[in-house]
Amino acid sequence: EEYERKLQKEREEEARMEREKKEQIQKQKEEDRIKEEERQSALHAAEEEAEKEDALKNAHVERAQILMSSLEKVRNEELKQFDSSKSVSRRRLQFKKVVNGKINTLSHEDKKVIEVAGVVVEAVKGAERDDAAQGGEDAVLGMGKKYLLDLLASNLIVRVQADGFNGPRGDGFPLAAMFSSVSTECEELGPVLEAHLYTVCPTAIPILSLPTSKGDENALMESLGMIKDKNGEFESFDKFLHRTEGLISIMADIMSSFPSNHTLLGGRE
Repeated sequence: EEYERKLQKEREEEARMEREKKEQIQKQKEEDRIKEEERQSALHAAEEEAEKEDALKNAHVERAQILMSSLEKVRNEELKQFDSSKSVSRRRLQFKKVVNGKINTLSHEDKKVIEVAGVVVEAVKGAERDDAAQGGEDAVLGMGKKYLLDLLASNLIVRVQADGFNGPRGDGFPLAAMFSSVSTECEELGPVLEAHLYTVCPTAIPILSLPTSKGDENALMESLGMIKDKNGEFESFDKFLHRTEGLISIMADIMSSFPSNHTLLGGRE
């Protein structure tokens, strides 16, 4: 009988130890599960933070791509109609007189810059008034302001890529000052000008252009913004550098230009 009690006690002790062992194992599993959840949570948070940082770093690239895409769409779907419509031929002529004529009179004199900027601003406001008055009759009649702003930006792009631009006279400064001044009266000019600049000069975005995995030299030159002639041949690297210098220079000129409160291309930030 004593032996039986002793044996029973040993069995109970063994059972107790087995329960404790199982409880310890279960407790360890729970601790491991919690640690894994915490690790996964921390990893997820780190990944989200990294994604946010990447998005922030590439926000300017995404914005540039949106601007370029929007410009292409507007030019192909809207401005083409305005450019070919006979009903607005007189308005087109007036716009071209301002852009191709009045801007040619720019000089380094402050008064002249202010005068030309005033003429351009009035032309933009006039186009906006005409759009509002006539746009209800025909969609094309409401595209005047868009057309004029596109014409202004296109004109600047052509000028700064021309041979002799940015020489000893510093042609870019009066042009930059005039555009900066106009932008204070017409905020829409900023995105349009940016879209034009990024389209012809991808290196202005900026984004690192790299060759493809196959080392495609043509793809690299296209990504840099090098232009092909009518025979499909790329321009010389010297020509490319000259154009790029003019485009980057006008951006720097605008950023440092008066008036000090302008926000064109980020202004003086």
